Amino acid sequence: MKNRFILPVCLWVSLAAGPAVAQSLCKSPDTQRWSCYLKKNGRTLTLCEGESGLKLRLGTAKKLDWELPETQGAGTVSLYAQNLPSAQTRGIAFTRGDQTYIVAHFVGGRPAVERQYLWVQENGRPYSNQICAVGASPDGRLPDLYERLAATGMSIRHDP
Repeated sequence: MKNRFILPVCLWVSLAAGPAVAQSLCKSPDTQRWSCYLKKNGRTLTLCEGESGLKLRLGTAKKLDWELPETQGAGTVSLYAQNLPSAQTRGIAFTRGDQTYIVAHFVGGRPAVERQYLWVQENGRPYSNQICAVGASPDGRLPDLYERLAATGMSIRHDP
């Protein structure tokens, strides 16, 4: 009888803190290659790989907001690279019309930081940037996936 309030309090604390790890939005038989929780909008961003190639999905466990490419052959998927004197960004870019969605891994700065994020460009200009939640421990290693895809000859888009 003493411990009757422990479970409700623990459950409330764990729900208030948000997800510890991003949930996968991949559909069977696709394989999740990377995923992270975007704290700003409370959504999960997941990279899935299947017979039709890579797909980028955004949403929650209950509702998928969007998927790129929307249909096989619609839009392009390429690698993204940017090298600066004290920083490096590697990622995967999905282009649909005038918009490009880049799932990116950034390392650099002084002091050095490491971040993973979704960067959206419209007509080649920055439009939106959402950082993966700190402490959310993104699933998968985006740099490892980038290197594996680069070894297959996938095209790389370089920004100066």
